[in-house]
Amino acid sequence: MENNEKDLASSQKPNNKISNIFNKATDFGKKVADGISKSVQNLSVSTQKTIQEKKAKKLNPLFPDKFKSTDFNMPNVIEIVDDAERRDVELCEGAIGWIDKIKGVEVLHLYDEYIKESGVKFVPFARCDAVYCVDPFDRTQFINTDTTFERTTNEKLAELEHIAYSLGAKNCIIEIVENDMQTVFTKGHSNINKQIVADSESTIKNQKKQSLKNVSNFEGNDKAKKPKLKWFAFDENIKGLVDMRISGKNLIKSKVLELHCSTTATMSHKTAVAIDKIKNIKAGLSMELKALKEHSSKLIFKIQF
Repeated sequence: MENNEKDLASSQKPNNKISNIFNKATDFGKKVADGISKSVQNLSVSTQKTIQEKKAKKLNPLFPDKFKSTDFNMPNVIEIVDDAERRDVELCEGAIGWIDKIKGVEVLHLYDEYIKESGVKFVPFARCDAVYCVDPFDRTQFINTDTTFERTTNEKLAELEHIAYSLGAKNCIIEIVENDMQTVFTKGHSNINKQIVADSESTIKNQKKQSLKNVSNFEGNDKAKKPKLKWFAFDENIKGLVDMRISGKNLIKSKVLELHCSTTATMSHKTAVAIDKIKNIKAGLSMELKALKEHSSKLIFKIQF
């Protein structure tokens, strides 16, 4: 009997070992499976995070705290847009707009509902879907690009009249001489689309070398005072004229100055190209062509004392 019990116990030992091995293998497999599951979950979370980060970088929403921070640099170009454009995008929730680069120029797309709170002054007024360029003399003010060239031309003419009046002139004649577009196109601007060139040449074919003339007459006096300068503050010809009249020595009686508009350009060629892209202007008198036209023009300033 005792021998039989020993034999039974002995026969059960190998089975216990096999059972233990099986249990250990099962535990190990479960741990491996759990590890793989966690790794997959972590990988999925990481992948989703990367996707979200890439999406956020592409959307580049601008939030109020960033806009109001001291290290925020306002782009030179602002487009006012309807906030509905990204209203349903979760990553843009709470944003005041977004920033991107167009043709190498940084552009702020500002939601129309944030215009007042932004503190930015839009000239002549803020309008949805309009594009504005920074005033080179006041970075808190942005000028509507639909009228910016006309505005700056008027400002320059007014400033020259102010100079003549302040210096005691009897009269002044200001003439804007514009090169024909064929001359402009031969100055190395090879990046201009041929269709744009053709359309623009057709549009202004009757404007070749035309000039705008502005004549002003004053009573005149010898009590010259220093004028307030803006566009021509650093023009050596204007500064020389002012100095000659202000000094009171050997007063000059008349002067003819040739002022190149390239030195007082409204905006850079690069900015003009970016604005055309935003406004989807592909032909005709685009901002790029206006910039090139201004760059190649000159002001003839005739003054008599």
